Amino acid sequence: MNSVSNVTAFMMVFMLQRSQNKTARAMQIKLNAIIAALKGANNHLIGLEDSSEGIIRSFHEDHQYTAMHIRNNDKISTDIISVDGRIDSEES
Repeated sequence: MNSVSNVTAFMMVFMLQRSQNKTARAMQIKLNAIIAALKGANNHLIGLEDSSEGIIRSFHEDHQYTAMHIRNNDKISTDIISVDGRIDSEES
């Protein structure tokens, strides 16, 4: 009986994780479509979820820095490094 409950619990966890992964992928596709459709949006972020952990962490830190300056109403110059490694300068 213990083995049956262990297998059942494992299968339930597997099914929940699979469902969450499917939902996350669908959400990412929708967000990418929104970014691609908006005029003036930063298209460098499309497909970021397929990048390495280091690149994602770098983007996160850059966006935290930008958000802090936007909250303070400062004008800043940022370099955006795209997923393919290209560097674009922007004024905000």
